Amino acid sequence: VVVTLLGLLSSIALLSWKNAEVASQRDAAVANLRSARNAVWESFVKISDEERLQAEGLEELRLDLLKAPEPYYREFLSQTPDDPELRLEQARWRMRLGSNVYDAATRAEALTHFDRARELLESLVAQQPDVPIYRRFLAKTLGATGQIYADLDDFSRANEKYRTAIATLGQLPDMEDDGRDGEATSADDLESAAGLHVKMLALMGDNLQRIGEFDAARGVYTEAMEMQLTYRDQYVGDLALWLPKPKVADAVALLPDGEYREALELLEQALRDMEMLQISTGDRDDVQYFRAQAINQMGVLYTDSSRPHAARRCFQEAYSLAVPVADRRPGNVMFAELAADLKNNINVPLSQVHVAGETEDFVKRQQAAIVAAQRLLERNPDVTANRVSLARMRRMLAVHYLAQQAYVDARAELALAEQHMRKATESSPDVVAYAVQEIWIMLNTADVLFAQDDLPAAVEKCEWAVRQARAWLDRRNNVYFRNALIDALMRLSQYAGAVEDWPTAQQRLVARMEAIEGHPDGFRQVPMFRDLKASTLQLMAQIAFRTNDPQRGFELQEQALALRKELVVDYPDEPHLVFYLSALHETMSASLMEYGGLLSIGKAAEHALASSEAVKGIDAQYLPIDRLEGLANSESYLAQFARGGNRIDDALQHLQNASRFAHLLYDSRRESSTLVFRADCEIQIGELHAEKGQHGAAVLSFDAALALGEQVVLEHAGNEHAVNERARQLRARAYLRRGQSLENLGQYREALAAIEQAVEVGGGEDPVESRIARARLQARMGEHAKAVTQIVATLALNGIDATDQLHAADVYALAKAAAQRDLAIDEALRSQLVDDYAAKAMERLRAAEVDGALRDETAWERLRTNENLSSLRGLPAFEQFLNHPNPTKEQSFGD
Repeated sequence: VVVTLLGLLSSIALLSWKNAEVASQRDAAVANLRSARNAVWESFVKISDEERLQAEGLEELRLDLLKAPEPYYREFLSQTPDDPELRLEQARWRMRLGSNVYDAATRAEALTHFDRARELLESLVAQQPDVPIYRRFLAKTLGATGQIYADLDDFSRANEKYRTAIATLGQLPDMEDDGRDGEATSADDLESAAGLHVKMLALMGDNLQRIGEFDAARGVYTEAMEMQLTYRDQYVGDLALWLPKPKVADAVALLPDGEYREALELLEQALRDMEMLQISTGDRDDVQYFRAQAINQMGVLYTDSSRPHAARRCFQEAYSLAVPVADRRPGNVMFAELAADLKNNINVPLSQVHVAGETEDFVKRQQAAIVAAQRLLERNPDVTANRVSLARMRRMLAVHYLAQQAYVDARAELALAEQHMRKATESSPDVVAYAVQEIWIMLNTADVLFAQDDLPAAVEKCEWAVRQARAWLDRRNNVYFRNALIDALMRLSQYAGAVEDWPTAQQRLVARMEAIEGHPDGFRQVPMFRDLKASTLQLMAQIAFRTNDPQRGFELQEQALALRKELVVDYPDEPHLVFYLSALHETMSASLMEYGGLLSIGKAAEHALASSEAVKGIDAQYLPIDRLEGLANSESYLAQFARGGNRIDDALQHLQNASRFAHLLYDSRRESSTLVFRADCEIQIGELHAEKGQHGAAVLSFDAALALGEQVVLEHAGNEHAVNERARQLRARAYLRRGQSLENLGQYREALAAIEQAVEVGGGEDPVESRIARARLQARMGEHAKAVTQIVATLALNGIDATDQLHAADVYALAKAAAQRDLAIDEALRSQLVDDYAAKAMERLRAAEVDGALRDETAWERLRTNENLSSLRGLPAFEQFLNHPNPTKEQSFGD
C-alpha cells in the first residue's frame, strides 16, 4: 500500500512537473508572441506617425510601412485565433492603414481596410458587448466608413453608418467604466464615447446640409452642442468635446436662410472657445485647422453679405493659420483641402476690392490653387467635392480674365469648369452647393458671350440659369439660389437694353426687385439686401431716362441715393460701399447735365463734388477695380469746373486724383486708352503748374505725359487708329508745352528742340502756336531776323486771332531787344531795325485790342506786367497805349 501510495504520489509529482513545464513553455510562448506583436507595432505602425515621415513625397513610404505588418498578423492569428487583444490590435492596424490610404490613395481602397476592421470589431462586440473599448473602436470605424461614403456623395448611406455608430456606443458609460487607459490604446486611436457621439452628430448634420435639409441639420448640430456642454468637463482631454465644430457647422447652416447675424454670433463664440482651447493645449494642428475653418466660414459669410474687405481680412488670417499646418502635414487630405480652398478664397474679394500691387499676382495665386485642387482630384477622382472645388477655382480665374477683357482665356477656363460641374451634378443632382456653382458658371459664361457680341447665346445661358434657380426656389427659399436668380435677371435686363428693348428690360428689373423682396427676414438685415435694391433702382432710373421720363429717373436715383447713404453710415469699415455711393453721385451729376437743363448745372456740380469728397481719406490701395474709371472721369470733370472758376489749386488736386485712379486702373486692365487719359491729365497738370509760374514742376508733368505717350506706341502697337492718333496729338502738345516751360526757365535751346519735336511728332504740321513759340525763342537767342521772318509768315496764315496778335507783339518786342544788343550790324541799321520792330509791336498790340483781347482790366494788367514787352517801356506810343481807353472793334471800324 505504501509502495502504491508512493508510486501514485510520484506519478502526481511527475504530472505536476510536466504540467508546470508545459505552462512555463506556454507562458514563454505568449510572452514571445506579445514581444513579436509589440515589435511589429513599434517598427511599422507607430513609426509611420513619425514627424519626419510626414513630408511631401513620403506618402508611399508611409503606406509601405503600414502594409508591412499584414503577413505578421496573419501568422499571429493562426497561433492564437481567439485572442481578443490580438484581434483588437489588428483592427486598430487596419484603421490606421485605412486612414493613410484615405489621405494618399483612393477612397475605395480605404473603404476596404475600414470594412475589414469593422468585421473584426463586430465579432469582438458580439462576443463581449459590455467592453466599452470594443464598441468605441467599432463606432469610430463606422464613422470613418460614413465619411468615405459622404465623400462619394452617398449621403444616405453615410448617415446610416453614423446612426449605427451612435447605436453601437449605446448608453454612455461613467468615467470610471470608460476603459480608456488600456496600454493597447492611445489618444490618437481612442476618443470618449461622448466625443465620438458628438462627432457622428456633426457629420450627420453636414450631410443633411449638403442636400438642403438645413432645419434638420440645425437640429442635429444643436443636439451635438448640448452633448458637448454635458460631457466636456468629464472628459477634459477629448478634443471632440471642446472643438466647436458643431457650432461652426450650425453657423454655416444658417446662411442659406439669410440668418447672417446669428451665424456671425455663433462663429465668434466658436473662435472664443478655440482661443481658450489653444491656451490649454498649445498650437496643436487640429486646433489650428478648426480655427482656420471657422475664420474661413466667417469670410464666406462676409462675402455673401457684401462685405468684401471684412471677408478679405478673414481669408488672410485663415490662410496664415492653415497653410503652415498643410505644409507640415502634406499628406493629410483634410488640411490640403482647406489650404486649397483658402488659396482660392483669398482671391475672391478682389472682384470688389482693389489692393495695389496684388492684381498682377492674382493669376499666379489662382493657378497655384488650381494645381493644388487638381492634385487632390487626381488622387481621388471619385470624390465629387474635389471636382466642384476645382471648377469653382477655374470660375474665379475666368472672372478675373473677364475683367481684364481676356475673353478667350476666360471662355477656356469656364468651359473646363462647366465640364467638371456637369459631371458633378449628373452624379449628385441633389447637392445644393453643386447646383449653385453650376448656375454661376453659366452666368459668367453669359458674361463672356455678351462681351464677345454673341447676344443670343448669352441670353440662352441666362434663361437656363433663371429656370434652374426658380426650380430650386420652389423647393426652398434659399438665399444662394435667390441671389443667383437676381443676378440672372439683371443680366437679361442688360441684354434687352443692348438692343433698346426697354419694355423687356424694365420687366426684367421689376422681376428682379420682386426676387429681392422675397428674401427671408434675416437676409434683410445684411448690407447686400439694400445694395441689391439700390442697384436695381439705379438700373430702373437709366431706363426711365432712355424712355424720355427724366423726372421718374431723378426720383429713382434719389431713392437709391438714400439707401447708399444708409449703407455707408451703417458699415463705415467697408470702403466699397463708399465707392458705390461715389459712383451714384457721379451718375446723378451726368444725368443732370444731360437731362436736367441749364438750371441743373449747379446741382450737377454738387453731385460731382460729392462723388470726389466721398472717397477722400480712404486708402487708394482699396479702390475697387470697377469704380476706378468712373472716379477718374469724375475727378477730370471736377477739374474742368475748378479751372473754369479759376480755382487752380483745386483743379490741380482733381487732375492728380484722376491720374492716380487711371494709373491703378491700368495696373488692372492694361488698356491703352487709360494711358492716353493719364497723358492728357499730366499735360493739364503741367499747364496749371505753368499758370502758377512753377515751370520746373510743369516740365516734370510734360515729361510724364511724353513717357505715357511713348508707352502707348511701344506696348499697344495694334491699337485702333483713333487711340494712336489721340496719343500722337497729346505727345505733340506735351512737347510744345514743355518747350514753353523750358523757355520760361531760360533754357532756350532745349526749348527750341522741344518745339521742333512737337512739329515732328505732329506729322510735320506746324500750327500757329508752335510757329510763334519758335519765333519768340529765336528772338530770345538773339536771332531777331529769323524771328521776324517767322512771325511775318505766321501772321499771313488764316485764322489768326487776338491772342496770336498779342504773342506776335511779344516776338517783335523781344526782337527789338535782340537788335539793340546785336553789335554785328552797323549802328544805323541797328537803329532802323529797333524802330521798325517797335512799330510792328505796337501794330500787333492795337490789332489785338481791336480784336477784343483787352476787354477787361485784368487783361490790361497782364499787359502792363508782361516782361516780354520790357523793351517797349519808356516809348511814348507804348505808354500812351497803356493809358488809352479801350476801343471796341465796332468803334474802331466806325472811325
